[in-house]
Amino acid sequence: MSTLHPSASPVVARFGRSDQSAPARGDQAARLRELVADQTAASSAACPIVAVTSGKGGVGKTTLCVNLAIGLAQAGHRVTLLDADLGLANADVLCGLNPTTRLDAAFEDDADVDTVLARITVEAPGGFRLVPGSVGLPRPGRGGDLSRGRRDRIVEALGRIEDTSDIILIDTGAGIGDHVTSFVEAADAVVVVATPEPTSIADAYALMKCVHARVARDAATDAPALSLLVNQALSRAEGEEVHRRIGTVCARFLRFEPGLVGVIEEDAAAGLAIRERSPVLVSHPRSRMSRDVRNAAAALAKLLELHRSGGVGERRGLLARLLGR
Repeated sequence: MSTLHPSASPVVARFGRSDQSAPARGDQAARLRELVADQTAASSAACPIVAVTSGKGGVGKTTLCVNLAIGLAQAGHRVTLLDADLGLANADVLCGLNPTTRLDAAFEDDADVDTVLARITVEAPGGFRLVPGSVGLPRPGRGGDLSRGRRDRIVEALGRIEDTSDIILIDTGAGIGDHVTSFVEAADAVVVVATPEPTSIADAYALMKCVHARVARDAATDAPALSLLVNQALSRAEGEEVHRRIGTVCARFLRFEPGLVGVIEEDAAAGLAIRERSPVLVSHPRSRMSRDVRNAAAALAKLLELHRSGGVGERRGLLARLLGR
């Protein structure tokens, strides 16, 4: 079986936490520091983390994230998908699953995180594991609960996943709030999903600008490594034009150009699969969309291998990066 994280030359962490103003406190802080130390000592080859995000909702981000997970799994990788769209998680719906316990169970003060994680992680169609996100909880705003109690409970759970995965995908919420950027800044690779609609293009650039600015404020972190995945394009050429437009603006004002993971052409199979509550790679494996998603999954795997082979040094585990340690 091919994997994305052999023990030598692990992928570098591309993001660190830029806001150091809200550390964990009291006993919780001591517990999390111990977890960071234990994790660092136990493994220097933690699996790469990929955040799949978008500047606005309605661009097909979760659909693509679920199917990317299947594409990677079909290529022989052990994939875990965390649905981190807090309060509005629905990856399980797209997979036809009905989980009875979700990530918010880890928020409880007296929760045994190992037990909770084992209970909520489910096998999903297509061969990947899914950690169902929370539904119906108020979404934290900037400076809200996520940077303190809830956020610490989430990352405490996430630190346990790495040892049994080759790659972790995080399906974030849409937008530029802390509930999104805290996960984005912890990732090795960030895939921004956009469509050819002008509003989506503008919001994708706004998200890249926000993440770039937050990371740039911390001189100890690398510049963001962001890539674009264009969805619902009428043709490959239209998707490449979206990438060119966003890349031109990024190069001019942010002095970096995002890569292109892939272009997903518009396909009726996408809507059919959603109504069938079955991922398109499972229910319509020969469709145009399935072909495009498999190509994007292969490109993403290649991107991570290229980072790994660059010899850029030892990366920290997910828990350490989310806590800015």
